[in-house]
Amino acid sequence: MKSVRMLILIIVMLPLLTSCWGRTEVSDIAIVTAIAVDKGENENILLSLQIAVPKNLGSQGSSGLSSGGSEATIVVSEEGRDIMQLYRQIQMKLSREIFFAHIGVIIVGEELAMEGVSSIFDFFSRYREPQLNIPILFAKGKASEILNITPQLETLTSEEVRKQERRGAGLEVKLRDFLTRMLAVGEEPFASHISSETLEKEGDASKMVPSLNGAAIFRGDKLVGWMDAKESRGLLWMRNEFIAGVISLKVPDDEGGGNIGAEIREITSKIKPTVSKERVKIKVDTYGEIEIFDNSSAFNLNDPKAIEKVKKLFEDDVKERLKLTVNKAQKELNSDVFGFGQAVYRTHPKLWNEIYKSKWAEVYPDIEIEINAEIKISGSGFSNQSITLFN
Repeated sequence: MKSVRMLILIIVMLPLLTSCWGRTEVSDIAIVTAIAVDKGENENILLSLQIAVPKNLGSQGSSGLSSGGSEATIVVSEEGRDIMQLYRQIQMKLSREIFFAHIGVIIVGEELAMEGVSSIFDFFSRYREPQLNIPILFAKGKASEILNITPQLETLTSEEVRKQERRGAGLEVKLRDFLTRMLAVGEEPFASHISSETLEKEGDASKMVPSLNGAAIFRGDKLVGWMDAKESRGLLWMRNEFIAGVISLKVPDDEGGGNIGAEIREITSKIKPTVSKERVKIKVDTYGEIEIFDNSSAFNLNDPKAIEKVKKLFEDDVKERLKLTVNKAQKELNSDVFGFGQAVYRTHPKLWNEIYKSKWAEVYPDIEIEINAEIKISGSGFSNQSITLFN
């Protein structure tokens, strides 16, 4: 609610200021909290703005509605050729001046993203009000559908998304970061995948919430595919951007079966290129520290030998997870979201500029990538034995 309280404070305080900074009063502005951009009909773009309704922000309930039953936001859409044209068309519908400075998220639909997003983001990077630290997300369906979800725990849809990002539920990618990677040589952009899911098993449509569960993968400015939640966690692990999470290990039947769950405490990965005129090899050394909280296996974690076996099982599991992610990006999507090309440039700039810079897209899918994992078990909770041993 911090951003909502700040929004309310701005609305309350602005009338108290002098008019030396401009003539626009707070009662004359329409504050945009989130934006969705989709492909429209006949090669058009569909722009949707989620706009705050100030009179309803302060009395918000847990259902996303004010106590009077009025929504805290409205969604206004228009279809046309470019963002500036659409912005002007939407402005003509509103009695207040559109105000972009408090945008929480920008969401882009799949169909439009596959055609390219450079022209879309060009507007937001140039226009005076939006900031380059706005989170960017992509939806497999229509992005505008996400804006129509009624928030369940927060006042604004964008606030629910931002809080999920802050606790590590998705890939927190800002507009600035996305543009930097899009324009870089030897690195490709990516961002979080957003979808709508139900809070209840039966799928009550009134209980829909925005959910961050995977990654949108790009080559240049075009969407080329998706990674699921497991693969996207591997991407964050490789890039040293993993914030928090858990890892669940299925113990092989020949080791007694069962499962072991652990919380990830620390992650580091180092990318080490070996480069010659003939070939490129990438070695990735990754380190993780975990604390075990769930043990339904036959392993007695008081036994040092059992700890070593569990350690080896976790290391093998992490290696397989990372290999899965690398194989998806390298072989299937041909997108260097790990920045291997950038690592080659930093360590061997001459060879990069002379040989690999111009043909990295052709070389990348076939380079050898070696992954090594070391896992440290820092603790095992209050009990080292599984309670299933006593059944």
